[in-house]
Amino acid sequence: MSETLMISVSGMRGHVGTDLTPELVARHAAALGAWVRLAAGRTAGARPAVVLGRDSRTSGPMFARAAAAGLMSVGVDVIDVGVVPTPTVQLAVEHHHAGAGLILTAYSGAGYPRNGIGTELDAIAAVVIGGTLLSGGRGYVLGSMIGVLVYGTIKTVISFLGAEQAWMQIIVGGLLLLFILIQRFIVSRSERRE
Repeated sequence: MSETLMISVSGMRGHVGTDLTPELVARHAAALGAWVRLAAGRTAGARPAVVLGRDSRTSGPMFARAAAAGLMSVGVDVIDVGVVPTPTVQLAVEHHHAGAGLILTAYSGAGYPRNGIGTELDAIAAVVIGGTLLSGGRGYVLGSMIGVLVYGTIKTVISFLGAEQAWMQIIVGGLLLLFILIQRFIVSRSERRE
């Protein structure tokens, strides 16, 4: 198993094509289908079914086909609801009296508490470049947006020049200091004129 593949009771996460492959999805879907079929065997009735839904990622159709193949390989019908929000799959499971639901979605890290650590300097630099004074005063959204574009361009150029990540942070810190000094100079000149 690789360092980026995570498998738990709530799902699996990994890099598409590297460690998260259609074969892996098909195997896990087949395991889910076998469990659904075993549970349905205890009750009389129609062939068991699993509701399959996904998000709009470009890899979604590939993984949906792999999951459907895995489910059908163990004798389970697939009710493919296509691209839907996760709660829709739950409602479809209840509506169709399916044995389970399988949703294929991306992990964004939005709920991860450490997501975004290390981007503070980037945010401050972009806002300062956009004209917001660190000593107080006010800034404008348009200035901040321009600052983000300028800052992104500067980082891209530095990256293309081949600077390592540690040097990138030092260069960004230096640029931030330069823009702060320019701001201080402009503010002091405008105060002298008043």
